Parts: sequence; C-alpha cells; structure tokens
Amino acid sequence: MTRRKFCFNDYDIIGFDLDCTLARYKNYPLMRYLYNSMLEFMIQERDYSPVLSQYTWEEGHPFVQRGIFLDSTKGNFVKLNRYGSIIRASHGREFMTDKEIEVAYGPSRTATIFQEYIKTNREVTGRLYCFHDVFILPAMLLCANAITHSDSIYGKQEEYSTWTDVFSALMNLYRRDGLLTQSGAFFRAILGETHLHVNALSPRFKEWLLSLKRNGKVLYLCTGSNVEYCSFLSNFILGKDWKNYFHITICHAGKPGFFYGNRPFLGSGASDGREVSNPLTDLKVGGVYSNGNWRELEQWMTNRFLPNLSRQPNCMYLGDNIVLDVLGARQSMGVMNDAIAVIDDLDSRTPASEWGSFFEPSNLWTYLLRRFCLITIPAVEDLATVSLNYSFTPFSENHHGYFPHMPPEVPVVAPSAVTATVRKPIAVSGASVKMMGRGSRGLSSGQEQRKAKARNREGHITAWPLSLTADLSIDPIVSDEEFDRPSELFRNISGGSVSLADVTDQLRPGDLDSLPGESVAQVYIATAAASADATSSATSCGGVELSGLAKPEMTPAPVPMCNVAEESAQVRSLNLLEYQSKVLLNDHNVNVQRFKMAERDEDADRIAKEFVVDEFVMVAESVDIKRETYVCLLLDRDSDGPILIASPDGGADIEELAKTSPEKIHKYKIDVLEGITDKQADDVAEFLQFQGHLKKEAASQIKALWRLFCSVDAVQLEVNPLAETTDNQVISVDAKIVFDDNSAYRQRDIFDQEDLAEKDPREVVASKHNLNYIAMDGNIGCLVNGAGLAMATMDIIKLHGGEPANFLDVGGGVNQAQVLEAFKLLTSGAYPISSRHASTCSLDENVKAILVNVFGGIVNCGTIAEGIVGACRNIDLNVPLIVRLEGTNVDEARRILSESGLPIVAATDLKDAAQKAVESLA
Repeated sequence: MTRRKFCFNDYDIIGFDLDCTLARYKNYPLMRYLYNSMLEFMIQERDYSPVLSQYTWEEGHPFVQRGIFLDSTKGNFVKLNRYGSIIRASHGREFMTDKEIEVAYGPSRTATIFQEYIKTNREVTGRLYCFHDVFILPAMLLCANAITHSDSIYGKQEEYSTWTDVFSALMNLYRRDGLLTQSGAFFRAILGETHLHVNALSPRFKEWLLSLKRNGKVLYLCTGSNVEYCSFLSNFILGKDWKNYFHITICHAGKPGFFYGNRPFLGSGASDGREVSNPLTDLKVGGVYSNGNWRELEQWMTNRFLPNLSRQPNCMYLGDNIVLDVLGARQSMGVMNDAIAVIDDLDSRTPASEWGSFFEPSNLWTYLLRRFCLITIPAVEDLATVSLNYSFTPFSENHHGYFPHMPPEVPVVAPSAVTATVRKPIAVSGASVKMMGRGSRGLSSGQEQRKAKARNREGHITAWPLSLTADLSIDPIVSDEEFDRPSELFRNISGGSVSLADVTDQLRPGDLDSLPGESVAQVYIATAAASADATSSATSCGGVELSGLAKPEMTPAPVPMCNVAEESAQVRSLNLLEYQSKVLLNDHNVNVQRFKMAERDEDADRIAKEFVVDEFVMVAESVDIKRETYVCLLLDRDSDGPILIASPDGGADIEELAKTSPEKIHKYKIDVLEGITDKQADDVAEFLQFQGHLKKEAASQIKALWRLFCSVDAVQLEVNPLAETTDNQVISVDAKIVFDDNSAYRQRDIFDQEDLAEKDPREVVASKHNLNYIAMDGNIGCLVNGAGLAMATMDIIKLHGGEPANFLDVGGGVNQAQVLEAFKLLTSGAYPISSRHASTCSLDENVKAILVNVFGGIVNCGTIAEGIVGACRNIDLNVPLIVRLEGTNVDEARRILSESGLPIVAATDLKDAAQKAVESLA
C-alpha cells in the first residue's frame, strides 16, 4: 500500500460500500428500537424472564463498542490487541480485574481461539463471535445483560448458551425476505419511518460524486445488501436517479470473498426487483447485478471506460467494515485496491464507551486501520469539504492518518515523548496518580482523559506525558526491526523502583527521535496547577514505583480538530423546520408526539386524507395537554457557561412572564464537565410541579435535552411547552434549537438540512459565495469590503440625498470570482436559487446605480479592479458604475480601470463617490 500523500484525482476506479458508508444510520434511535425488538423476542419466543426488560438500551448503551469479541462459552467479552492478548474484559456487564482475566486465560491473557482469529481473521465457530458491525451491537448488550441477569439468579456457570438465543433474535431482525414481506424489525423500521433512522446524503456530497465522474473516474457501488434493499436505500439517500451516480452496481457481493473469489455475476431481471439466478457473461453500463468478483469487474471497467490507459488502474474502495471492506479490498485478486475506512467512532459526537476509545493504539482494530488503509474518516461527507486535488496524508510512522481530525479520545504524542500503552485508567487525584481496578465503577480511561483535558483548557491543571512504561507492552504500528531500540528498552523495564532519571540513563542519543511518536498510547499525569512547582511523592503505577516526577518542561500539542481552510469564514444563522427539529429531539431520546413526513400527495392522503401537499407536510399525533411548562438550555455570557431556565407556566411569552411574575422563573447553572446531575434534574422537575412517576420521567427528559444540547453544538434549546398530557406522559410539543455556526464543519448532517426556500433568495445566493448581503429599499447598490466601511458608505449616501439598496460586504479575502457574483447580485436578472425549485428569481431590480467603495488593507485593490472589469464584460451592466478605490496597489487598480475602455466613473474619495452616485440618478 502506498504511503505517499494522495488525492482522489490519483485514482482511476473508486468503489463505495452502501450501509454505514454512503448510507449513514442514526445509530442511537435505530439501535434502541432493534434492542427492544430482540428483547421482546427473547421473552416471548425463548421464554426468558420479563425481568430482563429492566435492562434498557438507554442505561446500557455505553457498554457497546464495535470490535469487541464474545467468548460465548465463558460468557466473557474481550478487547484484544494485535497479538491476541486481552486489553480488558468483562463477564456479562461486569468488567474483570487483572487477576480475574489471568485466572480465566492464564498469565499470557490469551487463548487459542483468539490466536486463531489473529492468524485467519475467522471466528471459531460455536464459541468466538466478533461484534465488528454496528448492526449487531444491540445483540452485544442484550447478551451481556442476559448473562448478568442469569448470574444474579443462578450464580456464575461453567458454560453459557445465552448467545445461541441472542443470535436467533438477531437473525429474526434481518430476515432475508424482510424488505418484500415487511417482516423483521429492522426492515419494518426502515420502511416505516426511514427519515428517523437514515440520513440522506447532502447536495454537496452528491455534487462531489458527480465531479468524480466528470473528471473521468469510474465509480461503482458494491454492497452486501440484496438488490431490493440496495435500491430502496439508494433511492432514499441519493434520489430516484441514484443509478446515475455509478457506472455499475454490485449487490449481495459477499465480501470479503468478492475481492479474491471467483463467483459469477448474476442478473436482477425480475419485474419486482428480486434477484434471479442468471449467470452473466457481459455487464452493461448502469446495470445492477448480484454476486460476482473483483477481478472480472476491474477488467470490465478498465476495458469499457479506460481503454487508453497504458498502466494498471489505480483503484480505491471505501467501506466501514474493517474485515469485509478494508482487509477484503487489500486482498484483491488481480489489481490491488487501496482502502479508506469510514468509522463513525471518529465522530466527536459518538458517545463514550465503557471500553475506552476504539482508537486506543493497542486495539487490534486500530493496528489494522493503520496497517492496511490509507486514512480513516468519520463520514464520506467529510470528503466533499475539500477538492479532488486535496492532498491527504496517509497513516505512517510520522502521521496519524485521521481526517478531518484526530479521534476525540486519543492524545497527540509530543515529538520527544517516550510513550506506552496502559492497561488501567488513570484517575486524577491531587498531585498523585492512582490506578483504578477494572472491577470498580470509576470512569473509563477515555472519560478521565476528556475530563483532564477539559480542566486543562480551563487552566485548572497541567498535563504532560509520562516518559516511561512499566511491565506494559509496547504495540508499535511499524515493525520492531525499524524501531527496535526503544521497544527493547521498554520491554526490559519489568519492575522495581524506577525513576525518570533511571530511565533517562538507559536512553541512547536518538532513541526518542526514532520511536514512532503516534504509534502507541500516551500516558498522562495530571497535577493541580497550584502544586505544579512541587515534586510529587513516590507513586505506584502498574506495579512499578515512580519517583521524582518534577515539573514538566513541555505540554501536549493541540489536537487539530478540522481542516477548515476551505470552509466559509462567514457566520450565519441556521434555520431548521419543525419536522427537522422533531427528528433531532427524537434521535436523542426526547419524547415528542408521533409524526411522519409526507413528500407526495399520495403520502399525505395515506397519512391524513384532508392534507393537500404543496411541498412537504408533517403529520403529527394530536396531544391532549393537561399542563404546560417551560424549559430552556442556553449558553449564558453572564454565567460564563450553560444554564437551564425553567418555569411551571409554559406556553406563554417567557419575557413577559419574567416581567410580571419573576418568581415563576428559576435559573440553574450547569457545570460543563459534569452536565446536569441527577439532583439538578430532580430539582427542576419538582419546580416544574411534576408529581409521582411523572417527576422521574420529567427529570429523565431534562437530561435527554442536555445530551441533545451538547451533541448538536446548540447555543439555545428552548422547549415551550414541555407538556404533561392527560394520559400521563411528558412530551416536548414544540421546540426551538439555535446552533453554533462555528460547528458547521462537524454538524454537516444538520446544517445540510436547512430549507433555503424560506430565506431571502439574495441572501441564499450571497452565502453560497461567502458574501454578506442584506436587502434594503433604496436604489443605489453598494459593494464594499468590511462591515464598518459598508455602514459608513450607506450613511454618506443618505447624507447626500440617496437611498442605499443593500448592504453587501465582500470581506477581506475577496477574489475575482466573488466580485463577479457580487455584481450579479446587484444587477437585475434571473438567478437560480435551489435545486428544489425549478423557477428563478430576479435580484435587486430597484438598483439604478452601483457604488463600489473598497479600502485595500487586506484586500488587493488590483484584484478588485480586475474583478470589476471581468464582471462588466460578463454581464449586461446597464446602470452607472461609480468606483472609489484606496489602499494596497491602488495605482495599478486605477490603471486597470482606466485602460478597460468601460464607462466606469472614478471617484477620488468617499464624499465624491456618494455625490456622483446620487447625481447619476438625476
């Protein structure tokens, strides 16, 4: 696999997986629904006790993590490193101590079934099972809960058969005929309420796909899903013309065997879209096929679309499953595929897991990602934020390979820090370091790291790397032969009293420089800033006594959160429609009334006969409200953080209530690290006057609102009313959510939902080109750089008897293309607004003169002048144009304007410009 920098234009053939790659599922609500369906199956079909239903998805979901293995006979869940040794383990839901792991698996912390998997990537039938896919994570939690429940009744058993029943429940979810017969909970959920469980792809990403085709790339869709489901899902995420995005589609591919096997291609010619067993000898452009193999597919694509290629094609495949997609692509028969892994755990919004970070360097799956794929991304949408020529840096000994940002729980390793993998989490306790046993209920290592980092940002503590390891294994991504000296050094430290000086004495020049800095986890020691100057006392760490921890000379490097070079620098307000807000609330376990979306007349007729659909209609269940309350979460400047505002009198104007009855409004400060505590939630629910079991439900809803507030980067979340219904439910009937515009790069699935149809079309067009535009009622169009100068320009126009037609700020980084778009905004004519509307609209038809007023501080006046000339020659400019330029390169700018031969009126200063603009209207 290449380790050089790469861009998408380097590749000739690019393939995409469907599920969890192009089609992003809304994991929390979907997994909750599937878990409950499996739980029902276990109770009704396998005679498990109804008491099992006390173990809920809401309570247990932090337990799940992809890549965990189940030793089904022992009832143990294990997280493995690349050598098949256990990093951490649990029996059912209870995490095991080091001693318990060694009793179960010996001092080496491994077993034959683990070693066999490491060698073959195949599970040992009947005993070992890997939860490598998001679709089976509910089964992981259900199995763990069932084992824990069984132990509570019968005690720990010699052997367990629980997984057999859970696997039956899992198979019941995904019945082969589920889509056509609408059977199986998974297909019922997807068919019934697709928008609640699946994210459609954004227009930006669709355009990115089409740009690949326009640039001569051959695109194919290769999925393990059958033809019927592939067609249904692709239609939802891409639209009815989904086949136009790909040159060919392969369903039921049977990965990873598709990449190295020799199965024939089968047709899909049945009228209802079912697969049929027709072996094919010829493939057609735009066709949808089943089975098949990579070697024949690559040869057909190369011969059909790349006949003049004088070398082997460069091929890439993007998928979410490390075994099926990444390793499969890398084992391709014939022309090799490079691979990009789409791992949603990289998303900063992914909930923390009790197993620690998925990306901890000792994890088997992290090793495989770094070893076998180019880069890892949280979502394919992230690729559309950069151009096809953007240079990605792949995994290597010198680079982490994550895009657009590092995993949220993996610290950046300082270049000169010797680092190590730890088996136990570190808890911050004053100036000391204490190790928490895995049997405790303390925070996971990932949670501790996040809390430590958050406090560090607040200035409360200082964190730095610990430059040694003790009785711990290094897990380098590259071979020991390349970096053998540091590895040997660490392996020789096996106990006793070791100080930093002792370790330093063993280091030779170059040892620290040669260690692959980001190939292993970093150990953080945290100490109170007040005692940072002091030397801590001897501290025990993993069986080795550490002494002489002096004040650090270095601090961790900042984590690069995102490549925002091509993101807009303009700030805007995001507007979501009511149905979109309800989807967000529902996704985060906030109670809302049931609703469905109608996108066509026949849908609305089916849902509610009286509706006639023009665009979209939301059909919601009527709620019989007994009492209304008010809850609002917002970032408060005076409180230096988030607060919750509550009132038992909801449904009214809260500002007016604050004036007339201030005692009915309470404010609660929220610790940003701890969030809303159980006590705070109970206090709020009591103040809102919820009684009995509704008090507990209201408290639960308040905590769910807080989770939503944090996960979507909201600055305000207002629920009015939070209603108590006559059938004793607590429901958020109406909500307003205001998002932080600076978070648009990581909340793309939300920001892409914005309905532009209800905004001023001129503002929509301006925002697309990073321009700030506000329409006014006058007739002198203004093109200015800088908000302050724009305000002054409008004032002086009014001073001389004119009326400005707009506020148009092109900003300090304007280029020629933006100047052209600005002129289009200011002149009359048709301009397309959005892909949802076939019509166009006229912009600023009242503009009778244009005044350009630019001060070249940051911006180059020559750039503005060239943009003006280019715009005048590209559009039919039939109104007077007055230009005042001053500042950087102004002489060159004036020369460009004067030699253009265009009827441009030059002004010497701002007063002269305003006078000439007003006089031109006479």
